[in-house]
Amino acid sequence: AAVALNYGVFRRKNFNTTAQYYMFYDMGATSTVATVVSYQMVKTKEGTRVETNPQLTIKGVGYDRTLGGLEMTLRLRDHLASVFNSQKKRASKIEDNPRAMAKLLKEAERVKKVLSANSDHKAQVEGLFDGEDFAARIKRDDYLELCKDLLARVTKPLEDALKVSEIT
Repeated sequence: AAVALNYGVFRRKNFNTTAQYYMFYDMGATSTVATVVSYQMVKTKEGTRVETNPQLTIKGVGYDRTLGGLEMTLRLRDHLASVFNSQKKRASKIEDNPRAMAKLLKEAERVKKVLSANSDHKAQVEGLFDGEDFAARIKRDDYLELCKDLLARVTKPLEDALKVSEIT
């Protein structure tokens, strides 16, 4: 609602007496929210004066409290950990080392951002585990496959918001 209010404040001159509908979609780190709002100018009477002011109405909201970018990053981190474990046989697994997993999480976040614009990228961390360096090429298609079930849920908040708003 705050985003919708901010949007309307700076576009006040774009609205008229006919309702205009907008949808705001926010996928955060841990949750996703879609909101359908309407803007229109309405006349209000204050004492003897009649003023025309913009009015914001929230028509519908849809959400998924467990869908967010962090889950996608964690899946990429776990994939990088499994790639690292498969490269060489070791006495202990990387998952048992919190510091190494934190380094992989940071690298997974960086790689995720790069893959949003490129089809592949090299993930690399120096001194990841027991002084060993790590490098692996990650393809966007492989990353999308890791997140396939999450991507299928992206449209659900949109559909729910539209259904609640009863806009056809």
